[in-house]
Amino acid sequence: MSDQPETEPVPEKSDKQQESEKNQQAANPEQPSVTDESIQAELHAYAAALRAEFQMAQEQNTEPDVEKHTRDFFKKNVQDAALQVVWLAHNSDSDSIRLKACTFIIKEAFEAGVKDGDPIKDLMRELTGQTNLS
Repeated sequence: MSDQPETEPVPEKSDKQQESEKNQQAANPEQPSVTDESIQAELHAYAAALRAEFQMAQEQNTEPDVEKHTRDFFKKNVQDAALQVVWLAHNSDSDSIRLKACTFIIKEAFEAGVKDGDPIKDLMRELTGQTNLS
């Protein structure tokens, strides 16, 4: 067994195809197969297709709801943003950035705790029968 990976055999070109390619190369030895004009034509065709697709999308949805799409985008990426803040809190070279990131994390954690309620205080209220425990 050899160490080289097995590759699929490349189909051989017929004699006519090989001869045709040689004739084209002999007739235009300086002319490459890809030219600036062919690239520009491809670019223009792509741009026209993109404009047509955009116009069709605009016609189907006459009133784009930019705010809704923006909020959906933020909701989809909130986990990445939170991970970035935690990463900054651990790895930033700047002390002020680390402090701000840590402060933000603590603030968010405590606000979530306040909204959810403090289970220890709730348990103490239930056990003591008091309604105002601080």
